[in-house]
Amino acid sequence: MKIIKDVIKSALISIMMSMCIFVIVGVVFDQIGNGVFKMENYQFSKMVLACVITGLGFGVPTFLYSVERIPMFLASIIHLGIGRIHCKSYNYSRCDNCRSCNLDMLHEV
Repeated sequence: MKIIKDVIKSALISIMMSMCIFVIVGVVFDQIGNGVFKMENYQFSKMVLACVITGLGFGVPTFLYSVERIPMFLASIIHLGIGRIHCKSYNYSRCDNCRSCNLDMLHEV
């Protein structure tokens, strides 16, 4: 039961951290774009969902550090490997149109 509580706690903390980073980056892009922030086809909702999933991808595996049988180095490699694999799979699953939309947003100003 303790592991489940730890997983839920770390999942919530990681989601909150990823959302804070998301908002800060959004404010920076808003300032760069002089307040013009054009999004279509639920782009914002998709970005929020990706932010939550990325937070979970890095937050949930932290329970590995509480398992005494796993060395700290191996737990770190597994933890960061899972997060990295998740980020790579998300980037490759998006279509080329989505990648260009995100870049075009900066050049429209």
